[in-house]
Amino acid sequence: MFMRNGSLIAATLVSAAVFSTTASGAMIATYSFTGVAGNAASGPVDAGSVAEGLTAGNALRGAGIGTTNSTSLPNSFRADDYNQSTAANAITANDFVSITLSPELGYTLDLDSLSFKMARTSSGPTQAFLRYSLDGFASDLWVTTSLPTSFPGTPVTVNFPNNVLHDSITSPVTFRWYAYSAAATSHITGLDDVVFSGTTVLIPEPASLALLGLGGLLMIPRRRRD
Repeated sequence: MFMRNGSLIAATLVSAAVFSTTASGAMIATYSFTGVAGNAASGPVDAGSVAEGLTAGNALRGAGIGTTNSTSLPNSFRADDYNQSTAANAITANDFVSITLSPELGYTLDLDSLSFKMARTSSGPTQAFLRYSLDGFASDLWVTTSLPTSFPGTPVTVNFPNNVLHDSITSPVTFRWYAYSAAATSHITGLDDVVFSGTTVLIPEPASLALLGLGGLLMIPRRRRD
């Protein structure tokens, strides 16, 4: 009886240690940018929206673009001075808005999806694309040749396949929204309603892994004596 109960207790404790999950395919960080001024240096993550075990950095502008004093595209994270005519030049010039998610020590991150809205002023950049650091910013996650002028723009959702690239992430992941091909300089884009969905998972400590081994031993049936 002791062995049977001991096995059950050990199995229960091991399950709790290994599968301690802080979120399950739910929103892990959101950015609404409500009230953020066009000349603000950064756009903060929504208070209380960040999952346990995750640090969500502020939205930032690359070195090639700047702030704006315009009140166009309110309640979004705005950027100005898009001067490039091609995607390659936009990348070289660092014409992007970025957000970085960082799993905290002892946690891993699984990415499920990212949704957002992006719009422009009438003479702002017409083309935009999204890349991330998981592949070294090598490929497009999303691309458009007709960035809308109707604010806040059409919702976009990017789904991340369940594979080694998007699961059990332990290093920071940066997302960059590039834009280019403006009708004139000093015109604006606005990024809004950014929502990251996924899971943060607590990594078992060595003591928990030892418990896993103990649980396995306790669940091996004892051979009866003759």
